Amino acid sequence: MPTKTDRILSYLPHTFQSAPRAKVLYPVVDAFGNELLLGENSLAEIMLSHWVDFADKNAERINDLEKLAALYALAPRRDEDGLDLETVEEFREHLKRYVRTFLEGTVTVQGILRITAEALALRIAHETEELDRWWTRLRDEVVNVEASLDDATALLNFDRTFAAGASERAAKVTGTVDLSGGIELTGPSVLRFKVDGGG
Repeated sequence: MPTKTDRILSYLPHTFQSAPRAKVLYPVVDAFGNELLLGENSLAEIMLSHWVDFADKNAERINDLEKLAALYALAPRRDEDGLDLETVEEFREHLKRYVRTFLEGTVTVQGILRITAEALALRIAHETEELDRWWTRLRDEVVNVEASLDDATALLNFDRTFAAGASERAAKVTGTVDLSGGIELTGPSVLRFKVDGGG
């Protein structure tokens, strides 16, 4: 692929073009060719800086993204010494979340959660459907099953057991005896019953 220098030389009259590179003319034209190439690259970088997905791409420090964020009165998180606490990609995601909250409003449940997450530097689900909302659950309880990290059953040769439960509710006693007509309990002093099949 011809360089900028080669293209400039191709526009000159044939008397300036020679088979071996001219010792004086080529370095002079090459200086202009390199500047044109740098200008073209800078122009491409300027064009990309207008898009949040491409601004500061592969950069080490936040620059263009900070200028975009200033339109929404947002700045990168920094410590007392002025050092960035966020990488470029973290701030890009931060800016997108912030603008989404700005556009969709803050008066909904999701908006309030987004503002709270923003203040605490947390990440939450973007869509309302992705959240575990208590008012849309089919049941009234939340069941979380997590494996214990200090499980020693394999080391001690115990049988693995699994226990599952439900939310707290009022105690209920069921039996096979018909109590609709009442029963006299003044004589016996002991009542034996089983809980879930166990004594």
